[in-house]
Amino acid sequence: MLRLAIAFELRALLRRRSAAVALGAFLAVGAIALLVGKGRVTQWREEVAKAQRAQDESIAEARDLFAQGRTSPADEPWIDLREPSWQDTYAGTRVTRVAGPLAGIAAGAVDSAPVAFKLDRNANPLTTGGYRIENPELQAGSVDLVFVLGILLPLLLGVLGLEVGARERQEGIDRLVAIYAGQTRGFLVPRVVAVAFIAGTSATLVCVGAGLAFGAGPRALASLVGAALLHTAAWSGLLLAVVARAPSVRSAAFAFGTLWMVLAVLLPTAAAEVALSRVPPDFVLAESVDARASRRDVWEREDAAALRDLYALLPELRRSPVAAETPPLDRDRGRAAKRLLAAAQRVERHRARRAEEVRAQAVSEQAAWLTPVVALGLALERLAGVGPEAASAYREHLVAAVEARARWVVTKAWTKAPLGANDFEALIAAAPQAHRATREGWSAPLLPILVWALVAWMAALTMLAAGERPARTTPRDPR
Repeated sequence: MLRLAIAFELRALLRRRSAAVALGAFLAVGAIALLVGKGRVTQWREEVAKAQRAQDESIAEARDLFAQGRTSPADEPWIDLREPSWQDTYAGTRVTRVAGPLAGIAAGAVDSAPVAFKLDRNANPLTTGGYRIENPELQAGSVDLVFVLGILLPLLLGVLGLEVGARERQEGIDRLVAIYAGQTRGFLVPRVVAVAFIAGTSATLVCVGAGLAFGAGPRALASLVGAALLHTAAWSGLLLAVVARAPSVRSAAFAFGTLWMVLAVLLPTAAAEVALSRVPPDFVLAESVDARASRRDVWEREDAAALRDLYALLPELRRSPVAAETPPLDRDRGRAAKRLLAAAQRVERHRARRAEEVRAQAVSEQAAWLTPVVALGLALERLAGVGPEAASAYREHLVAAVEARARWVVTKAWTKAPLGANDFEALIAAAPQAHRATREGWSAPLLPILVWALVAWMAALTMLAAGERPARTTPRDPR
């Protein structure tokens, strides 16, 4: 029966212009999404390469000076590469993000972090942006594979399958068809499965195209296809529940359209508004104000107070040559100490921001149970290694790297020994590695989609079974 249903739906697809146009449009938009994603990844990698070139040029300039036995360029005599602060500057360290094999599938994701960050003792990673949970495709118009699979795939299922059952009831031949099929489920379920097969095959083609375009491995590609097929199963169950009782095609279209509007637009928007209420309205502005106030507080401290805080942060410095000196500190060491204290305060601000981000993330995870669209978007963003969670992880990596660099500058300054080429090479070798987002937790949002699929199919089959029960009649009075 299923083979006949698939053959029937394929023939209907060729006969119905609207269905053929919908399928062609879905594949076309999918191709556009792949091109957009490919462009995003290409730009990402170009920016990383540009940052790497800038770092290499700065390092090469310092190495050339060391090779000539000089500590500063001829036209900049104030530079002294024997000092840790100048070695930090000339190291030109760039901490980059590695674009994962599926980064292009979520080109429209809200991801505030840069792809390359210049690391030095003065850098502030927190001003690179904040946590946002939004529907970026509807807001900014960007089309990516998350949008195609989450928003357009349910619409494709609706266009292909809304006439199943509803057309027969509208024309009054549903009972006749049921007689030939044995029962209503005998022709409704196979046809909806056939529609899901066609839509799922289309989604698989787009996913395979993404894997080939972005160079994803078999495991990543299988994960992407599996998520798309699970989403197809959930929406096909909802489609069957709609057409199980719809008296006409118009009523089926209205019911399914309403369902799509609630699950794909209204609930994600409501979840975004609730999530945004958990974080400041402007992360970058708030951080800039906090950083300025914190910096002013640190730089206005007396040297004695700054040293007390510094030694509490790095107790090992109490045994250094500088610790035996009486304040005030010289200009360079005083600045290095206060920069480290500012970096330590930045770590505390980051922890507070991270707590806000975790609360916002919890909203998205809860919203995943309300609608499969949010669940799919969350899963695919984690699979792609982009989005607000990936931005938070990268920012945490940067905060730790900046504090470590500030600690290095202070530690070297407190030795009172001039630095050389070996120290510079050691600094370069100790630079943090490029950040690669992990895929941990990407499969967790698939559980809500699975629950949606099971509940939708069980509800639809129950409705069909209830509709086929014979009506109970009152026994006729023999008198």
